[in-house]
Amino acid sequence: PLLLTGATESGGDPYVEDSNSVALYGVYEGVCQEPTIEEAVNLMSTPALDGTYTSGICEDWTNIGSPALSKNTDADYYLYGKASQRIQSSSSGAGIMQTVTVTPGTIYSLSASIILASGTVRVEVIDSSTNYKRLNAVTGTGLATVRIENWKANTCSVMVKIYQEGAGTADFYVDSIQIVEGSIAKPFYRGKSADILYDRSSEYLDAHKDPEITYAVNLVDFYGDT
Repeated sequence: PLLLTGATESGGDPYVEDSNSVALYGVYEGVCQEPTIEEAVNLMSTPALDGTYTSGICEDWTNIGSPALSKNTDADYYLYGKASQRIQSSSSGAGIMQTVTVTPGTIYSLSASIILASGTVRVEVIDSSTNYKRLNAVTGTGLATVRIENWKANTCSVMVKIYQEGAGTADFYVDSIQIVEGSIAKPFYRGKSADILYDRSSEYLDAHKDPEITYAVNLVDFYGDT
């Protein structure tokens, strides 16, 4: 039964049991266990920035200012999916943002992957009049993972902003942004971690769907000692 599309216990999509498969093979529980997957829900929309692009910007994201925005499909500049958001700017404060629904009084953590070609980049969470950010912005070149952990939501929504900080120019790529409940950032999930477990379970079951075939061979040595 590979019609499962989530795990209802963790808030994923409900599944439909294939009665014919159950009748033939039965139901097996605990076939695939993955202790490294923590229960989590990523509140960001299109968090891998590999969705539909319009006028250079990924769906569910909004530009800040007037940077040059484009879809990147060079695998050297993304971690998940098949694309990332490229931002080229010559103005401080220019970048992208997304508004995210949260629950007041709940503790959250954010993580973001930034690949820099040049410039200085700031990642921050704005909750009404409160700004959550690291002490230092990201600068230099290469991959940087920014974690903003253990902050409490004061309102029903927060704004995630990723932008050039300071004068000069910046050229950078944004990929795999996540907000989850808890005081510590967790491994990246596109949506619900339950769906990741399902994907791995499907891969396991698909790889083991055919019965193992063994052969017994009797050999006769006509040239050996008698």
